Amino acid sequence: MIPTCQNQATEAHIFKPAELLHFRTGGRSARGDMENRIKEQQLDLYADRTSTQYMDSNQLRLWFATFAYFLIERIRTLSLKDTQLAKATAGTIRLKLFKIAANLTVSLRRIYIRLASACPMREVFEKAHQRLMALGHAFA
Repeated sequence: MIPTCQNQATEAHIFKPAELLHFRTGGRSARGDMENRIKEQQLDLYADRTSTQYMDSNQLRLWFATFAYFLIERIRTLSLKDTQLAKATAGTIRLKLFKIAANLTVSLRRIYIRLASACPMREVFEKAHQRLMALGHAFA
């Protein structure tokens, strides 16, 4: 069936002011917020690097960047709430929480992470670790 103007006009939805306000949060539109998320992924996780001539390898690189952004977003919402990194960008979380010097010791059953005593984000790191471990035990 070919859509006509008459069919489309009868299916139109008139928005109420309260429904329109739902699309705007904090003075920004949903579109602007999405553009900020795309910009964050491109700048912080290098999602715009397509340096090979092959489409497959460029697509795989974009998938990796998207998966990394998804992981950071889940860590931010699940384990960093009520911390100073709760509203941080992906680049800030990567810089202050992931790119830290630590001593790793791998044994047969465990991996030990020893942070420096002067690590500025030690409390945030430990709180995030405890919350992630609690989530892991909930699914086990």
